[in-house]
Amino acid sequence: MPTDHRTTRPLPNVDWAEQSIALKTRELRETTKRHARSTISPAVKLAVVGMVAAISPFGSRAAQAVILTWDNAATATNNWSTAATNANWDSDGNGSGDTVWINGSSAVFGATPESVSPTVAVIVDDITFNDSWTIANGGAASINLTTDGNSDITVGTGFNSTIAEVLSGTNTVTKLGTGTLTLTNGNTLRDMGLPPGPRYSIILKRLRDAWLDGEVTNPAEEKNLLQALLKGD
Repeated sequence: MPTDHRTTRPLPNVDWAEQSIALKTRELRETTKRHARSTISPAVKLAVVGMVAAISPFGSRAAQAVILTWDNAATATNNWSTAATNANWDSDGNGSGDTVWINGSSAVFGATPESVSPTVAVIVDDITFNDSWTIANGGAASINLTTDGNSDITVGTGFNSTIAEVLSGTNTVTKLGTGTLTLTNGNTLRDMGLPPGPRYSIILKRLRDAWLDGEVTNPAEEKNLLQALLKGD
């Protein structure tokens, strides 16, 4: 009878139960990714992005604020609001991602200017005007510039944009672009006699530090400090 000279080798030391669990975990992850891409609405995706930015250990500048663009044709009102009936913002840049304002976002106003009225206090990072827009005074509202410590307000070349709403918050504000920005809310540095220039950034930083240190706790105290700083020039 022929002899079988093949040597019997032991199988590798494999934990088959562990391998099976790892395989099922990978399959579950892939299924979840496919499901998320096909079912999550733009509004939910935007909210998730906002949450990621809020919890980033590198700050909102590193994570970048959500950018919302004003959609002229979204609703019959020109209200800047977080109310469900005022979905006047475009979240995806192509006009199909209408959403309400999400606090902490950056606002972009495009090439078809309108007069927009904030009807509630909104928290804003940066503001960009790509034409001559007007942000009206909505009464019991304000534009609160309190995000990552810095807010840029940009006005494109050849345009003149006006913000009549009250600007509040702790961010240092920087005016960018060669267009003209007019602030007419009655509590601005310009209205209090300080001509536009480098002193704006210095005074705004002083006010921001006063809020953070507890030296200022309300708008009246902020105004008193501002008046004292202007008298000290």
